[in-house]
Amino acid sequence: MEEKRKFWQQEGDLQGFRQAFVVSEEQKLDWGDLFYVVSLPRHLRKPHLFPMLPSPFRDVLDKYSTELQDLAMKILLLMAKALKMDTKEMIELFDEGLQGIRMNYYPPCP
Repeated sequence: MEEKRKFWQQEGDLQGFRQAFVVSEEQKLDWGDLFYVVSLPRHLRKPHLFPMLPSPFRDVLDKYSTELQDLAMKILLLMAKALKMDTKEMIELFDEGLQGIRMNYYPPCP
């Protein structure tokens, strides 16, 4: 838990680690550990989050994000071609698109 606190979600921000609990008499208890971080474009990464992730994990996320962006652009350019759009238009619309990574962990109920 101490390690998770380093990445805790700051007030008014969506990025970071947090825990969610839903308590109600009418439904089952629902809780989870959640982590969300913007991966691309790089200038939107929070300096207290992405760069502070452990190196192997950060490197894999960085490569995954880049590969996913490349794949998305290939698909979008094929769509533009099929729709007889100017590919430059599609690039302008999506080249610097926001990409985030969210991870959820739902521990078993005791």
